[in-house]
Amino acid sequence: MPSPRSEVRTHRCSIAWPIALLALAAGAASADAQQPVLASDLPREGFIARTRSIDLNPVAGFDAGPYRVVVLIDDTDVTGILESTADGWRYDATLLPLPSGEHELVAWLIDDDATWREVLRETFRVPGAFGVEATTVEPTLDIGVKSRLASAFEPAVQGERDTYNDFDGQLGLDAGVVRHGGDRGALRAQLVGNSERNRALRFGELADEAPRVDLSSYVAQLRHRGVELSVGNVVAGGARHLIQGFNSRGGSLSLAAGSRLLVTAGAIHGSNVVGWDELLGVGEPDHRILTGSIAVEALQQPGALRVELTALDGSVLPRSGFDQGAITDAEASRGYALRLQSESLGRRLRLEGGFTRSRFDNPNDPALARDTVLVPVAAVTRDARYLQTSLDVVRGLRLGATRTARLTVGWAHERVDPLFRTVGSYVRADQLQHRWEVRGDIGGITISTNHARSRNNLDDIGSILTSHTRRTGLDLAVPLGNLLGGRDWLPALRWRTDRTHQFGAGVPVNGGFDESHVPDQVSTTHTLSADVRIGFAGLGYRYDVSRQDNRQPGRETADLERITNGFTAAITPLRTVSANIDVSWIDALNLERAETDRTRRLGLGLSWRPIGEAVLGVQLSDTHGENDVRMTAQDDRSWSVQIASPVPGLQRFGGRWLIRFARATNAARDGTGADLQRSNWMVDTGFNLSFR
Repeated sequence: MPSPRSEVRTHRCSIAWPIALLALAAGAASADAQQPVLASDLPREGFIARTRSIDLNPVAGFDAGPYRVVVLIDDTDVTGILESTADGWRYDATLLPLPSGEHELVAWLIDDDATWREVLRETFRVPGAFGVEATTVEPTLDIGVKSRLASAFEPAVQGERDTYNDFDGQLGLDAGVVRHGGDRGALRAQLVGNSERNRALRFGELADEAPRVDLSSYVAQLRHRGVELSVGNVVAGGARHLIQGFNSRGGSLSLAAGSRLLVTAGAIHGSNVVGWDELLGVGEPDHRILTGSIAVEALQQPGALRVELTALDGSVLPRSGFDQGAITDAEASRGYALRLQSESLGRRLRLEGGFTRSRFDNPNDPALARDTVLVPVAAVTRDARYLQTSLDVVRGLRLGATRTARLTVGWAHERVDPLFRTVGSYVRADQLQHRWEVRGDIGGITISTNHARSRNNLDDIGSILTSHTRRTGLDLAVPLGNLLGGRDWLPALRWRTDRTHQFGAGVPVNGGFDESHVPDQVSTTHTLSADVRIGFAGLGYRYDVSRQDNRQPGRETADLERITNGFTAAITPLRTVSANIDVSWIDALNLERAETDRTRRLGLGLSWRPIGEAVLGVQLSDTHGENDVRMTAQDDRSWSVQIASPVPGLQRFGGRWLIRFARATNAARDGTGADLQRSNWMVDTGFNLSFR
């Protein structure tokens, strides 16, 4: 006796296509179908499980009467395995599991006259193996060739190659998978390569041992409900003074319990690292940072009060990141930070504050000490705190029919104890700061002003110089054309000013200071700019004056002043032709020596697209500087011509090529009357392909 499944398969093959033909023959009746009389429990969006049943129920008021129901899923007739229910019919997918992909369910009613009427048509999707709903794989490849066909340098420049052919490339991968229920996985990776070893990613670290093709970054992520795991290049920390945005190799784990609790933990390498050697980055306990945090929405309303507690325990060896060179020392620290965030009054009032305590240790490092006997550095525990708040005093106030006004005031306070240190973030210790700020927009006129005060030597040690800083700034923008009814020929004006006063508080005792060593300096900057658009031309003018006023005893005349006048123009007379001009005059005055350095600069750029996307560009620059008192002068001139164009047939791969000729000359005269002449020219080409 055949099994139910074999009967279903036989029934499907024998009747599916006849039913489809009958449905097409009754197309007129289907087209005139009234409102659907059957409804399914299929979701409007998303996926259903392979073994999920599908219920078909008549709508209210429908009388089946003499009708028969025929149901197809794609080209398969499933009428024979429909089960009758109290309300209608049910397709039991445990008898015939649904295949993965997108499917269509269609139902007809057939009366005694064999008239077919379509009453339901819906689509649904079924996930694939392991519940996978969707996958994405997006590789990218960028290839570049840089060549120098010919060149000449007079005098010769050591290390400069007359000709070369360099190849570089980047290979990226961005892949993702989504499972039924919302589970997600992602992998992003970036490889970089260069034919010249001295331009390799880790040449500064490994020199001739640096691989030409190297792993720049990667991150693998898995998310299951409220749990997310990341391995690779991760960013850790959100506590300003303890650890904030620390980017390195490692792993992080976060757990979200609803919308009100978030727990995170991470372990990361002690310095920025690239390459294949430190894939996980957490193999060395002495060069590793452990961190974790708990964030809670304390009130029912999101954002009303968020409390976050962060802890850190880490140590680093005397190593620099791959992209920096420095003399470092072994360090270790542990600490915690508490941060509060709050928004109220309809998010008009915003408040954030934090407190951090860190214990820092600077253990003995034999690599730095060598044979010298050093006094051990005592571990110290220090604190840091901050508080900042802002209030929208006016928000969205109507000014007439089309204009509005807003006004925001803010205040910030920060104190970092002397000797405060942490391995998770660079923090400037021994500082106390206050800052006030007002920002507003009144009918299109924007204004921003601020005032800040800071000091150091918070322990008031008598032999240490105490420095104070007072800084005030103002930024005002007035777009006249917009304010006066869209008159484009009127300029947009902007004025920016900044005044900074830095001074010492008294003469330190027993420190070898006298009054002339105590700084007292006022620096001011004023900038006025005007920009206007007239037809096909955009014009701009900028006036900038900065002064440095030294006031300490014995240095009263050591003042400096710099005045800049600049003019720019961008012209587009034709759709395929554009030009830009940049002219500036700079006078730098040294009032103590009664001398002036004058600099005049002219820049010109032309661009023409003769055919399609091909671009012919010309750049010229001429700079002249002189000092009449020192009898010095310098002239720098350069010009270049470049043609760049897409490669026929390779446009969809981002194929572009260019050829460029450039020439530069420099003539300088020093105070003795000696002249120095330098010049060079070169012909370079380039070719790029980009596969997306």
